[in-house]
Amino acid sequence: MGDIQREQQVLKTKIIFHYFNNVLNNNKFVVQNYS
Repeated sequence: MGDIQREQQVLKTKIIFHYFNNVLNNNKFVVQNYS
């Protein structure tokens, strides 16, 4: 039971990390295009 919870927590963390990474990359892309 604890292992499944830990795996889900890791998965959530990875998803959040990828989401923020994409947001940062998109912001850099926008800044480069409009500056």
